[in-house]
Amino acid sequence: MGEPLRFILLIIPLVAGAIAIFFSFQLMKRYQVPFVSSYFYFLVFLYIFGAYSLAGSGLMENLLTRMEIEMKVIHSARLFVIFLGIPFVILSYFMLFRSVMEFFQRSFKLVFPVVYFFISIVAFVLYGILIIRLTRFELGDYQYLITVQRWVFTGFTTTMFLAIYLVVLVSSRKLTDHNEKKFIRVFGSWYFLYMWLCISAFTLISLHAIVPYVFIFIFLSWHLIPILFLS
Repeated sequence: MGEPLRFILLIIPLVAGAIAIFFSFQLMKRYQVPFVSSYFYFLVFLYIFGAYSLAGSGLMENLLTRMEIEMKVIHSARLFVIFLGIPFVILSYFMLFRSVMEFFQRSFKLVFPVVYFFISIVAFVLYGILIIRLTRFELGDYQYLITVQRWVFTGFTTTMFLAIYLVVLVSSRKLTDHNEKKFIRVFGSWYFLYMWLCISAFTLISLHAIVPYVFIFIFLSWHLIPILFLS
C-alpha cells in the first residue's frame, strides 16, 4: 500500500471516533443521565487508547522503519507506547460495563471494581517489568512478547464484552417496557458483534498489510451507529 492510502485509512477511523465522542457529549449535556455519561467516558478512554497506542504506535513504527532504525529498537518503542495506553482501555471497558449497569439502575458490589482493578494493575505492572527488561531480549523474544500481548488483549476483550452481553440478556428480562427492552438488547447485540469483529481482525492482523487498518477502523468507528441509536 502507498503512503497516501495508509494515511487515509488511518484518518477515517480517527475522525469517525472523534465524531462519535462529540455526539455522545451532546447527548450527555442534553439528558444528564448516568447511563449516557458513563458511555461518553467509555468512548473517550477507548479513543485515547486507539489513537495513541494503536494508531500512534503504527505511525511511529512506519517512521522509524523509514529512518532505518534497528528492528529491535522499533519493537521496543512500539511496545512501550502500547504499554502507556493500557490504563485507558482498562478504564474504557469498566465504563461500558458501568453504563449498562446504570441503565438497569443497578450498582456494582464493591468486590467487582476491587477485583477488576487489582487484576488489571497486577497485569499492567508485570507487563511494565517485561518492557524494562527488553534491552536484554533478542528479536525472537520480542515476537514472543507481542504474541502474548495479543492473546492477553483478546482474552480480556472477550471476557469483558461477553460479561456485558450476559448482563444485558439476563437483566433485560425484568424490563416491562417493550421499547427499553428492545433498545438495550439491540445495544448489547451491537457490541457483542463489535467484540467478534475486533477479535477476528486482531487475530488476523499479520495476514495482510490492510488488516491492521481494518482493525483500527472497527475499533474506533463502530460507535457512530450506537450514538445515532441513542439519539
